[in-house]
Amino acid sequence: MTGTEFYARRKRITDGLVAVVLLLLTLPVLLIIAGAILFTMGRPVLYRQTRIGYRERPFQVFKFRSMRDLRGPDGALRPDTERLTRLGRFLRATSLDELPQLINVLKGEMRLVGPRPLLPEYLNSYTSRERTRHHVPPGITGWAQIHGRNRLSWDERLELDARYVERRTPRLDRKILRDTLWTVLSRSGVSVDPREAERPLHIERRNHTPGGAGGLKLGRLAESAPGNGFVRPLSRVALLKAGLHAAIFTASYAAAYAVRFDTAVPDRYVDLFWSTLPLILIIRLVTLALLGEYGSRWRHVSFHDATRLVKAVTLGSIAFIVIEYLFGFAVGLPRSVIFIDWMITLLALVAAPSIVRALHERRRRYAGLRRARRRTLVVGAGNAAAQIVHQLLRSPDTDVEIVGLVDDDRSKRYLRLHGFPVLGTTADLPALKSSLDIDLVIIAIASAAGRTHTRRIVADCVSLGVAVKIAPTLGEILRGEAPLSELRDVAPEALLPREPIDFGKTAVDSDLAGRSVLVTGAAGSIGTELVRQIAEKGPSKLVIFDQAESHLVALQREIQARNLELTLIPVVGDVTHRSTVEATMRNHAPSVVFHAAAYKHVPVMETNVLEAVRNNVIGTFEPAAAAARHGASRFVLISTDKAVRPSSVMGATKRVAERLVLEHPELAGSDTTFQAVRFGNVLGSAGSVVPLFQQQIAAGGPVTVTNPDMTRFFMTIPEAVQLVLLASSLPQARGRISLLEMGSPVRILDMAEQLIRLSGFEPYEDIPITFTGTRPGEKLHEELMSDIEDTVPTVDERIRIVRSTFKEARSVADGLSELTAALDFRDEAAVLDELVRMVPECVPPMLDRARGNRAGSQRRLA
Repeated sequence: MTGTEFYARRKRITDGLVAVVLLLLTLPVLLIIAGAILFTMGRPVLYRQTRIGYRERPFQVFKFRSMRDLRGPDGALRPDTERLTRLGRFLRATSLDELPQLINVLKGEMRLVGPRPLLPEYLNSYTSRERTRHHVPPGITGWAQIHGRNRLSWDERLELDARYVERRTPRLDRKILRDTLWTVLSRSGVSVDPREAERPLHIERRNHTPGGAGGLKLGRLAESAPGNGFVRPLSRVALLKAGLHAAIFTASYAAAYAVRFDTAVPDRYVDLFWSTLPLILIIRLVTLALLGEYGSRWRHVSFHDATRLVKAVTLGSIAFIVIEYLFGFAVGLPRSVIFIDWMITLLALVAAPSIVRALHERRRRYAGLRRARRRTLVVGAGNAAAQIVHQLLRSPDTDVEIVGLVDDDRSKRYLRLHGFPVLGTTADLPALKSSLDIDLVIIAIASAAGRTHTRRIVADCVSLGVAVKIAPTLGEILRGEAPLSELRDVAPEALLPREPIDFGKTAVDSDLAGRSVLVTGAAGSIGTELVRQIAEKGPSKLVIFDQAESHLVALQREIQARNLELTLIPVVGDVTHRSTVEATMRNHAPSVVFHAAAYKHVPVMETNVLEAVRNNVIGTFEPAAAAARHGASRFVLISTDKAVRPSSVMGATKRVAERLVLEHPELAGSDTTFQAVRFGNVLGSAGSVVPLFQQQIAAGGPVTVTNPDMTRFFMTIPEAVQLVLLASSLPQARGRISLLEMGSPVRILDMAEQLIRLSGFEPYEDIPITFTGTRPGEKLHEELMSDIEDTVPTVDERIRIVRSTFKEARSVADGLSELTAALDFRDEAAVLDELVRMVPECVPPMLDRARGNRAGSQRRLA
C-alpha cells in the first residue's frame, strides 16, 4: 500500500469516527435546530441537493433547510431574497446549516477536509487543472474556506482547491480544521444575502470550453443523477422498524447484563442499566438511521445490508465507550457488558430480517398453493439457478411452483437451494416427470455449459411433453439484454436437427479491418446481423443503407451504444434509384459491398410480379454496376435456395440476380470481383415460420401448416451471416456461388409439433394443427443445387462452390434490357416470359404461369 493510499484510508476511518462523536455531541443542538425549522417553516427539516463528489460521481449533500417553499401564481419558486428566513440567515452566518453534512462524512461521500462539492452544471466549466479537485473526496471545509470563502473569485477558489489536492497531508488537514473554527466564530468571509451572491461558475465562464471527457460524463449525469429536492419524512414501515429495533436493543442490553452476571444482576447494576438504556437506544437508532438502514426493506435484505448493520453496531458501541469516557455516564460499567451487548445486538439485527423474509416467502408460497400453478423443475444448482429461484420466490404473481432442482454435478446431489432439494441429474428427468408430475422445466445453467447440453435437455423435454423455459445468462443480464425475471422460450436453433455452427475467429476478422463497407437492406433480419458482425471486425467506415427509416435509426443506436471505433453512416434510400445509389457509392467509396436488399416472401411476390423484378433484379444490378464504376474491390450478393430450379417469381428473380452479378459483361470487365452466397431459410427472421407458430400457440391455436410433407433447409441468422462473411473472404469463392453444408432438411410439421410441446401443450389435443394447402409458388421440398449444377470443396469443409454444367442460351445483358423495357410498360406477361427465358430451369408453377401468360397474349394479338 502506497503512502497516499494509507493516508486516504486512515482519513476515511478517522473522519467517520469523528463524525459519529460530533453527531452525538451536537445532538441537542441538532434537535433544537430541527424543532426551530419545524416551528417556523414546517416539514421537511433537511434539504438535499445533487453535488459532484469523488471521481465526478453525483451524490446528495445534506443541509438544514433555510428557505421557505414560496411559489408564484405560475408555480415557479419566488426569488431567494423572499424565501430566506431569519432563522435561515442565522444558520448560514454561523455555518450551522452544514452540520448535517456529518451524515455525508459518515456515509463516506465526504470528508471533514477537502474541496467543497459544487453543482453538476459546473463540470463543463473546469480547466484540466481545476478538474483535479475531484481526485479526492469533497469536504465540509477546505483551503478556500479559510482564505476568504465567498470573497474569493471562482479562479482563486478553484486554484486553492487544486493546490490542496497537490499538497494534502494530515498536518495540513489539522491546520485547516483549526483555522475553520476561527473562521466560523469570526464569521469571516461569509455572505448570507442572496443579492450579493456571485454568478454561477457555468455562467461566469460561458465562453470557456474545457478539455477532457467532462462533457461525456455530464451527459451521463444528466440522465442518471437524481434531481434536487427535499428529504422525505420517515415512512410508516421505517417507524415500525425503528420501534422493533428499540425493543431488540433493550432486550440485547438486558441480556448482556444477564450473561455477564449469570442472571444474578446486583441492584446497583440494575440501576446502571436503566440510567444508561436511553443513551444506548439513542446511539443505536441514530447510527442505523445515518447509515441508511431505514431506507431499506427486510424482505430484500442482502450481504450489503448485513455489512451495514455490522458497521452501525460497531460504531454505536465505540461511540458509547467514547461518551462514557468523556462524560462519565456509566462509571463502573464492566467493559464485558458492552462487548456482550455488541455480539447479541449484531446477531439479533442480522437474524431479524432473515426471519421476516422467511415468514413473508412462506406466506406467499402457501397463498400461491390456493391457485393453479405449474409444477416446475429447475435444471442447474449453481449461481444462475440460485438467482432464478430467489427471483421466483419473491414474485407474488408467478404461476410457478418449484418442486426441486437437478444438476449433472453429482457432488451437488442432496444439497438444498433456498430450501429446495437437488433431486438428481438431467438423466433422471423421465423418472422425475412421472413421480413429481412436472409441468415445466426451467433451464438455468451458465452459457459456458454448451449448446449441446441444452439441446439434449430440450429434446428430452419434448419427448416427455414438458414445457421448457430458458433463464437469461449472467452476461445477458449485465449487458441489459434481459432482466433476471425474464424466462424465455427455447431459442429457435434448438429445433434444428444439427448443432449450430460457430465459425469462430476466421480470416474475415483481418479481411474487413480498416476497410469501408456498405450493407444494403441493413434493416432486414440478415442485413441487421451483417451490420452487427461487421461492426466487430474493425472497419474504418460502415454505411448502412435501407428504405426503413425507423429500423435504420434503431440499428444505428444499437451499434453506437457499443462505443466501437468506426464511422457509422445511415443512408435512407431505394436500391432501384440509380441517383441515390450512385451518390452513396461516390460519397463513401465502399471497398466491400454486401447486398442483402431483396423481397423474400414467396406468396406476396406472386401477386406483385413487377415490384419483385424491380427490387430483386434492377435493385441488384444498380448497386453492382455502381460498385464497379467506383472501384469497389468486392460485391457479395445474398441469395437463397429458392433460386434453385425456381417455382416462384421470387425464386426466379433471385436466380436472375445471381446471373447478373456473375455474367453481365459490364460487371465482368471491371476490377470488382462479384460473388453470391446461397443458403436456406433462416430461423426467427421477420415473417418466418417460427415466430408465426409462436404467435398462433400464444393465441390458443390453431397452428397452420401448408402441407404435412413440406420440408425446408434451416439455419440460424448468425450462421447465415457468418457464412456470408466467411465465403466473401475465400479466394476460391470469387466469381462463384458458394453454399453451406446445411445437413438434413426439417419437416415443418415436426417443427410445429415440437414448439407446441415446448410451450406445455399437446399437439392436436390442446392446440389443433390445420393444413391450409401449398401456397402459390411454393415447393414441397427446396434444393441447394439443381441437376445442372455440382459442387467442389473449398479450404473450409463447411463451404462448397457451385459449378454449373449448363451453358446459358440467353445473354443476361439482353435479358436485362428486355426486363427493363417490360417494366417500363408494366407488361407483366412480358416480364414473366423474359424471366423464364433467362432462367430456363424454372419448374411449375412458375413455368406454367409464364406459358399461360404467353398463350393469352398470343390469343389477344390474334
